[in-house]
Amino acid sequence: MRHHLGMDSCVIVSARYVPKGDAPLDRHTLFTALSYVILKERPLSMQIRGDGSRDPIFVRLDTVDLSQVVEFRDDDSSVIESVMTLHWLRPFDVGTSSPLWRLSVFQDNTVLFAYHHAIGDGQSGLAFHRSLLSALNRLAELPPVTSDVVSIPSSLAPQPALENVVKTSVSFLTWCREVYGILAPAKLTPQFTAWTANTVSSTTTLQNNVRRWEIPPEDAKALLQLCRENKSTLTSFFHTLATLVASYLLATKYPPAYKCKTIPFSVPVSLRRVTNAPRDAICDHVSSVKTYEKILTFPSIEKGKQPLVESFSWETSAKYAAKLRKAAASSPELIGLFKFIFGRYKEFYQGKLGKKRDNGIEISNLGVFPAEQAEPAAGTGWTVEQVFFSQCDATAGAALKINVAGSPSGAVGIAFTWGDGAVDTAFAEAFVEEFKEAVEVILHKGKPKNGL
Repeated sequence: MRHHLGMDSCVIVSARYVPKGDAPLDRHTLFTALSYVILKERPLSMQIRGDGSRDPIFVRLDTVDLSQVVEFRDDDSSVIESVMTLHWLRPFDVGTSSPLWRLSVFQDNTVLFAYHHAIGDGQSGLAFHRSLLSALNRLAELPPVTSDVVSIPSSLAPQPALENVVKTSVSFLTWCREVYGILAPAKLTPQFTAWTANTVSSTTTLQNNVRRWEIPPEDAKALLQLCRENKSTLTSFFHTLATLVASYLLATKYPPAYKCKTIPFSVPVSLRRVTNAPRDAICDHVSSVKTYEKILTFPSIEKGKQPLVESFSWETSAKYAAKLRKAAASSPELIGLFKFIFGRYKEFYQGKLGKKRDNGIEISNLGVFPAEQAEPAAGTGWTVEQVFFSQCDATAGAALKINVAGSPSGAVGIAFTWGDGAVDTAFAEAFVEEFKEAVEVILHKGKPKNGL
């Protein structure tokens, strides 16, 4: 529905394919591998009928024309951020004979996979690249491709819908909390004093901003070791650090126009362990956990100390990791709450326009790229690196999004995104730089450049 209303367009997961020999990622090679992947993953050959209605349905396409969904570019991935922006501005044509995904292939073998959120969650992007990598490493076993058009057998079955394989009933406590949030005076709800940056625009937008950053394998390994030693996860570490950075900026450089006490965080949670969907499946099996984190103060600023570094608490990170694990168990209830909308999805999402934003920051961590793959022939195999994940949700999504994905090399790719007008650009740019520097300081125990 968000796609239909112009509030969202696509999810993007990109990866750079590196040959172990001289194998080119040319049209024939890629189309041969893609044909195999499409016949393996039903969502890649599905469309939506009745989009915008109360009862949209998925339908099978008879064919997929690869020449219409794959773009071979003349430039390399140094321009990928601008290309990502262009993809977000291109919502998929729904109700047509075209699939709900597309590829951009760069000269340095970087493959950008953009897809409709209805067919896949964030981990589905990793699943696609894992399947493509496996196909490239089994190329000699695959049937030769003689046409750009892939015929889809009627027997190909998708993963079952989330609500059909997981219990989404809503507890009485959750129901009461939601009703209270709707009926109680705004001043009596936690959202009233929450920092969510700018009000949602009264008009929809797909204009998104992105800044990518990769933590090298050796630094990522050290960071993960620090997390394990302190009973934390990478997600809880980023969550604690994001709270600190945002609090610091609000306290020193960008004071909010209204009194804020908390920052509402949203953290998507994969439900694949509950639904038993394999990690190489393309499906939309995800929920989320929302928490309100207290905005921190920094009395040491006036004393010339380093408030951000000194204030970082591994204990806080560990507590959040435990809280997230516990909350994840009940996260399917969020899916169950949608039944109380009674099919009025259009009114629900349009009702967010011109209102206070739901979340200040969202942290989405896809985890590591599954390294298992078909054993390549000597000297002709492929691997991937520079894996990045990002999403649109530019209109009413969280003001700032921290999108995380791991590469087989051990590197961690982070894409910071924010919708046009969701947050002041100066704040977003400052957040990105302070966040990056803080990670470096915590890793190497050096002194920050900007006095944090």
